[in-house]
Amino acid sequence: MALVVESLVVGPFGVNAYLVGEPESRSALLIDPGADLEALARLLEKTGFALAAIVNTHAHIDHVAAVAEAKRRFGAPYWLHQADKGLLGALPMQAMMFGFPEPELPEVDRWLTDGDPLELGKVSGRILHTPGHSPGGCCLYFPDEKLVFTGDTLNSAEGLPVVKDLLARIEAPLGRFAAQGNQDVAYRAETDLFGGVAVELTGEPQAVGDGRAVLCGAPYPNGGVLERCLRASEGRLRIVAYHTPDLVEDLAPLGPDLYLAGHTHGGQVRVPLYGAVVTMSELGKRYEMGRYTVGSTALYVNRGVGMEGGLAPRVRFLCRPEIAVIDLVGSKPAP
Repeated sequence: MALVVESLVVGPFGVNAYLVGEPESRSALLIDPGADLEALARLLEKTGFALAAIVNTHAHIDHVAAVAEAKRRFGAPYWLHQADKGLLGALPMQAMMFGFPEPELPEVDRWLTDGDPLELGKVSGRILHTPGHSPGGCCLYFPDEKLVFTGDTLNSAEGLPVVKDLLARIEAPLGRFAAQGNQDVAYRAETDLFGGVAVELTGEPQAVGDGRAVLCGAPYPNGGVLERCLRASEGRLRIVAYHTPDLVEDLAPLGPDLYLAGHTHGGQVRVPLYGAVVTMSELGKRYEMGRYTVGSTALYVNRGVGMEGGLAPRVRFLCRPEIAVIDLVGSKPAP
């Protein structure tokens, strides 16, 4: 990889700030410095990079609050998508809504638009306008590096080509597989979400690894087909992929080895010593995030990378986004 990426979780909402540097030119971008400027300054000093620009993926207060001070301290220009001009101007109102001190409004040096080039030393990228979370929400995309910095981008049709491109670059010798969740079924029923990049799990057994393992997955809410899939694949390692953890207690007596779920977002907003405030699961807080053992089944509930939409608050608090890597280690050599 030609880029060096350093990250730091900043502020009360746990924003992911990034320092992205190109080693040969020693130039870097500082993405979403919403708070904790001293810690970011130490990170910049440690790496020895010189800031080419400060970039916001969007203009919500948790991403913007420290930008004006960062501009003064580092002497770098500030970039923001032009469609978030109004949101930036409403920064004092945002502060009042959350009870924060009113931050200084930073002056924008470059208004970004969709497709604008990004040059960082010898590495090229571009701006992707992905409105939804905010009118000017955008991603910083470096295709040759297989890197995309999404900020708080929500699911939208405009982002699907980027998702497919990234999925297609994942090296998966045994294949890529996916199951539709509740939002996919409700709002993207007519959209080809996985064509060309992943096999959609629809209830039929999907054998992998010379048939030694079987995937049993189904789109939400068609979990009733999973029992048939598990019964048809007894004697092999069986993995369930379903949007919610709600079926784990019904399916555990059938002995699936691993049950993969999401849906709860880990609560998205978590309270110390209590955890998830809301999970939207039929089982409440019983399986809100992480690993559990139900009978002989290992259940893993992923926090995911997105946030609830609609009228719900589009924030995460004490609940970082997550992409999980799970190693399956056999106890016996393959025949």
